[in-house]
Amino acid sequence: MGGNAPAPPALEWVKRTVNGSLRGYAWAALAALAFSFEGLFARDAFAAGATPLLTLLGRFALAAALLRAGTLAAAAWSRGEAQAGPAGRVRPAPVVRPADRRALLLAGLGYAATAGLLFVAFERIATSLAILILYTYPALVALGAHLLGRERLTRFHAGALVLTFAGVALVGGAGGALELGGVLAAVAAALTNAATLLFQQPYLARVPASRAAEYTFVSAAAATLLVTAATGQLRLPPLESWPALLALAAGPSVVAVLAINRGVQLIGAARTAIVATLEPLFAAVWGAVWLGESFGPWQALGGFAILTGVTLLQAAPAAPAPGRPWRG
Repeated sequence: MGGNAPAPPALEWVKRTVNGSLRGYAWAALAALAFSFEGLFARDAFAAGATPLLTLLGRFALAAALLRAGTLAAAAWSRGEAQAGPAGRVRPAPVVRPADRRALLLAGLGYAATAGLLFVAFERIATSLAILILYTYPALVALGAHLLGRERLTRFHAGALVLTFAGVALVGGAGGALELGGVLAAVAAALTNAATLLFQQPYLARVPASRAAEYTFVSAAAATLLVTAATGQLRLPPLESWPALLALAAGPSVVAVLAINRGVQLIGAARTAIVATLEPLFAAVWGAVWLGESFGPWQALGGFAILTGVTLLQAAPAAPAPGRPWRG
């Protein structure tokens, strides 16, 4: 008899599941790695003479251009494949409802505010600490979802939230007045990021990830352009800052956003968020290697509490749906 016997259905299911999970974890890790370079590239742009506003404007505009170019290239490739195939049909582009488009454009304003506040924090505290504090946003999203009636918090969730916010208190209480300003900016970035995610969550379920990201970056670029012009800073960034701006647009923007969305598709939001705890750890490594940053003992303890609390929050069993008794 020639050929190989087909694998049992159960084995095929295991292979598909394992392969999908491994790819999902790989995409989530790639997103964490890409996001972790944000502070490093931003500081490079600042050092090359770009102001924070010009850095934000260049990042968002270049990210939107990269996404648009990718969309056009994919559409051209699809047309070429369709013309070469027997059917000759081109798959129509997904239709985005006007209400979804307006909502995602509005969400871009929140994304711009988050990045702006994070850049303020980068100027005042270590980049690794700023990203660590930003990473409290999953806890804030969980708290916001509870307050909005979308989800209920169990006692387990509540304990994880307390641990996370205690970690922020330890990190913020370890420094002086200037450092406290940076901590507050990072906390504000986490708040705006959580609010943006809660707002856009219903719309992301209906819009392809690349289109949603494109709307977000276009809106963020437009808002930053207006603020930059109003403050009299509108000009081309220094030539020396362009490599850092391109790196910001390609890595922590386009690659990170697309990778994290792919991770969510393959392994779900909770497991993707757990893998994303690698982001502040990566950022701490880059800060130590390239910027000479280090944590004090209380900051290290606070960082450990934040990462533990966020991980426990994402790994916790599903909370009871609204309307059911609240039990720990």
